[in-house]
Amino acid sequence: MHLTKPTILDCTLRDGGYYNNWDFSRDLIADYFVAMDQIGVDFIEIGLRTLKNNGFKGGCAFSSDDFISSFKLPKRIGNKIGVMINASEIVINSKNIPGKKKLSLNKLKKLFPPSSKKYIHLVRIACHVDEVVHCSKAITYLKAEGYLVGINIMQITELDKSSLIQLVGEIAPMDADVLYFADSFGGLDASRIEEIISGIRNCWSGNLGFHAHNNMSKAMENTLKSIELGASWVDSTVTGMGRGAGNVETENLALHLQKVFPHSKFAANKLFDLIQDHFLPLKKKYEWGPNHFYFLSGMNSIHPSFVQSMMSDTRYNSNDILSTLDYLSKSGMGKKYNARALESTKQVSFSDKPSSWSPVSLIQSKDVLIIGTGPSANFYRSDLESFIKRKDLYVIGLNSNSSISESLIDVRAACHLLRFNADIEKYNTLPQALILPETFMTQDSKSRLKNKKQYFFSIKVGNKFSFANSYAEIPELLVMAYALSIATHGRPKRIFLAGFDGYPEKDKRNDQMISIFNSYQVATGAKQIISITPTSYPIPTDSVFNPNL
Repeated sequence: MHLTKPTILDCTLRDGGYYNNWDFSRDLIADYFVAMDQIGVDFIEIGLRTLKNNGFKGGCAFSSDDFISSFKLPKRIGNKIGVMINASEIVINSKNIPGKKKLSLNKLKKLFPPSSKKYIHLVRIACHVDEVVHCSKAITYLKAEGYLVGINIMQITELDKSSLIQLVGEIAPMDADVLYFADSFGGLDASRIEEIISGIRNCWSGNLGFHAHNNMSKAMENTLKSIELGASWVDSTVTGMGRGAGNVETENLALHLQKVFPHSKFAANKLFDLIQDHFLPLKKKYEWGPNHFYFLSGMNSIHPSFVQSMMSDTRYNSNDILSTLDYLSKSGMGKKYNARALESTKQVSFSDKPSSWSPVSLIQSKDVLIIGTGPSANFYRSDLESFIKRKDLYVIGLNSNSSISESLIDVRAACHLLRFNADIEKYNTLPQALILPETFMTQDSKSRLKNKKQYFFSIKVGNKFSFANSYAEIPELLVMAYALSIATHGRPKRIFLAGFDGYPEKDKRNDQMISIFNSYQVATGAKQIISITPTSYPIPTDSVFNPNL
């Protein structure tokens, strides 16, 4: 079979940015340009282009004209720069027809002013299946402006053959320069790739691109299979750096293609220097690449960002991740990643409906201890246990965490839906009753949570703590905020805290907790809170050893 050398698009600075907020050093980017030129990469996707921002992101998140022009680019590579935009940014809700969407040419023109044609040569539009129909005018506009245009259909691999053919039939008249499909969940194999390409070729005769993910360690195998089946564009990243398990490695793909197409341009010394000097230290820090969790996500069509988020969050141990992946698979919630999905904000039916139960029945006039998971809870374990017994405290544990004797924990609070479902089997082994929102209790959770006493206390997330109603109104959907609300609604004498040591200064969770404590302490009806173990939070602190407390 005669093979044609494909167009290689390296998207390291775009896809790899999901690990470091697109904040690559200028030295890395400069060395990267030289290395990509040396090995003959056809296009470089320097990053995303967007008008949106939330928090600090580096230059490759915006890929502005000023940012690109600040680098001295090798002449060939300087004419092969691409960016990716998200269709969700230019496809907006119609003002005239509720529920109807339309393309915003104004936003597209803001994204690509006339000056951009000097620096950008390829624009790839990433869109979900339901956004495709709105991209036709965007493609027409960008082509008229002189850009090469690719359309990337996300989760196309989840379509059956008839739906795939119908979708590609809608794309065919749009005149894109290349139609890309991605192995969105990293679960494809050779036979499925053949089915997808066959379906696409029913309606599309133009350039076909493939973007591999490495969840099941098949990125190289699948990329080569796509080339064999006629894919004329393929993506890669240096050391495979990319969202989740990453992608096919540029260095390995380039070496392989050099063997198959020996007359192609190739010199590897600058690439290997780039890897050694820049990317191996980054890989050690961020740990991208395939592992058993990504393998499971690929098998079960779960978005890899769920795994990436849990692996970077110290609140999740291996069992938590496995249980959560199982729940995401069974519930069907894992196919589309939402940055706040793991915090379950969009998964709880918040309501100001009065709760069917009040904490007063358990807590009134008692001293309460909320026990956290910081190292101090374990370090002072025996002292805390003596303090609890001496003061006859009512103890609230958070989720399924245990730092002291189970016999001393009276009740557990939970308000994180995925964490709750992941912990159900563990809750079954623990003796305490649960306090949680009633909306957590689906038929599945009821059947899995056996013989466990439950108290239902509703949640409403607002901009502050409020104790005026019979539900928890809290500023953040965090179990600590929920526990504070439960304790306060219970009308206690005092609220003690233990095991709230504080996170490192630059850890975003630290800022979140400080915000919660500050909000609580100024709320009308709040009780004085006292940490009896060391803490870095701005709250009153005493000592578990103080006999007069």
